[in-house]
Amino acid sequence: GSSNGFDVTETQNSSLYSLNPITSAYVPVANTTSTILDPTTGYLIYIRGDRSIDLESHAKPFPSANTTLRTTGTLLTGDQQYKNLQGGTSFNLISNPYPSSINWSSIYNDAGNSGFITSYTLYDPNAGTQGAYVTVSKDGITSMGNATVDIQSGQAFYIQANNATPVLTIKEAHKSGNNNIDIFGAKSQDDFIRSTLYFNLTDNTRRAATGAIAIFNDKYTKENDEYDADGLANFDETLWYTTNGNYHSIESRPIITSADTLQLSLGNLKVQQYELQFEASFSTSLTAEVVDNFTLRRTSIGVNNTTVVPFSITSDPASKKDDRFFIVFKKFTPLPLSLLKFAGKKEGNGNELNWSVANENSINSYEVESSSNGQNFAKIGSIKASNIASNHVYHYFDSKPFIPLSFYRLKIIENSSGSHFSNIIQITNKSEGNEISIYPNPVKDKKFNIQINDLLKGSYHLYLTDKVGRVVFQTDFYHQGGLLNKNIDLNINLSKGIYTLKCGSFVKDLLIQ
Repeated sequence: GSSNGFDVTETQNSSLYSLNPITSAYVPVANTTSTILDPTTGYLIYIRGDRSIDLESHAKPFPSANTTLRTTGTLLTGDQQYKNLQGGTSFNLISNPYPSSINWSSIYNDAGNSGFITSYTLYDPNAGTQGAYVTVSKDGITSMGNATVDIQSGQAFYIQANNATPVLTIKEAHKSGNNNIDIFGAKSQDDFIRSTLYFNLTDNTRRAATGAIAIFNDKYTKENDEYDADGLANFDETLWYTTNGNYHSIESRPIITSADTLQLSLGNLKVQQYELQFEASFSTSLTAEVVDNFTLRRTSIGVNNTTVVPFSITSDPASKKDDRFFIVFKKFTPLPLSLLKFAGKKEGNGNELNWSVANENSINSYEVESSSNGQNFAKIGSIKASNIASNHVYHYFDSKPFIPLSFYRLKIIENSSGSHFSNIIQITNKSEGNEISIYPNPVKDKKFNIQINDLLKGSYHLYLTDKVGRVVFQTDFYHQGGLLNKNIDLNINLSKGIYTLKCGSFVKDLLIQ
């Protein structure tokens, strides 16, 4: 509290931490009255805004505001030696000591520095809901986001040791003339697969949660070495590449020239829908597919474009296994068809789909498949192929889409009895001019009824969240269409207070007494 130099809050929980590199645990700073911040040490701090913000507010969303932090004291000049660095494979949290950006590549390549790997890790507060760790190599390769080798003034970052006695001195010569204030402008590389995990916030805003990158160059090996960056576990979702029990946010490998696999590892997933997004640039002599071990679905990863794989985490423990997804590389086999584009949009009460093709030959037909969850697809229509050599566009209208989301893919049937699938697209279909009714509200005996007029046919996920956004109750059901009149029995112990009920695109506050 205030006696220790902190602003008073309702819980008096700590908001300022340093890192114990031996245990990799954040340790609360006891006070700011006798403890002076060390400009070479990194800290984790949680800030809601300036002092106009009521830190005891229970409003949703929590109030926040822009603020500016200022420090006092004498600017550091000259060489700055970092003492008491922990060796082994520990992460050390340090800080840029200068009122200038510094260049990580210059720091690493300095002959006087040794005992740590080629990458540094920063904490990006813009990722996910609580931020996520991002790793940047000395060559400017980043696991996600737009960080670069230029570390900003006052920015804290991690370096990972790789021997017992790491040595680090940051010098005036390491200052950079390049600023990256908003951490934009990451470098690209020739051969890579960048994997990013996305989810939707309550307002349907798409949010990047975490990511990792695999890079391919013959200067790398498959062994765990200084070119591989160990991943730190996020507070929420985590994504890594794994090799021989090692978890990497940057995975370095030789250029793949024959059949091979690359294992992904996902952790701390919630019961909700996610999307894995793959951006790739690699040898055209190979193709890559991402395999879902839970649904057994295989999706081709496009070269020099973006591939999105939607998936759901359910109550089934197998849906959240950390090794659910892996990437398979195989020799390229030219297809008899070039699918130039597959897209769709909401039109009236349905969805209009269209796809354009080139070099069409030996194609029998296109089967249109739809899904409410991006996993279980069923055929809803078929169009005979024209087999026109020039570019051609096909159209299909789905008059009965799923609510609130419809997923689509094409099954391309070849005359040779073979077939393959297109990429998956999704279209949002919200019920308009409709509201959800809850009664009784307040709820006194854990039972209540929800009613929605003219709810469209489809699968729905209903869940209840508390004031901090935690899911405390959830259920799935299928509705045949028309009036929804459904009884809900919570059958759990809940504290009195206001909760938020969400069903499809409908949101309503619920008072538990």
